[in-house]
Amino acid sequence: MIPTTPITEEVRLPKFVQEEWSTILSKIVENAGGGWKGLLYTSYATINRGEAFNQLLNVSLDGGLSRSWALVSIVHLLFLFYL
Repeated sequence: MIPTTPITEEVRLPKFVQEEWSTILSKIVENAGGGWKGLLYTSYATINRGEAFNQLLNVSLDGGLSRSWALVSIVHLLFLFYL
């Protein structure tokens, strides 16, 4: 999952992300700290871009992930999805 780059969706396929989120991450995301919540929601954007975008507007981020990069990467994925 780290780092989040434009190729992330090619490596972390939606089926895998859905299984990972349903099985593990959805249960721990609320208690994630130290910037991890931002990384988890960036990954979650693969399967639920709207909710991930809304969460990333306010969560604490890892020192290596800027809010602008997280949000722009999701918007970019939205744009590609609808082409």
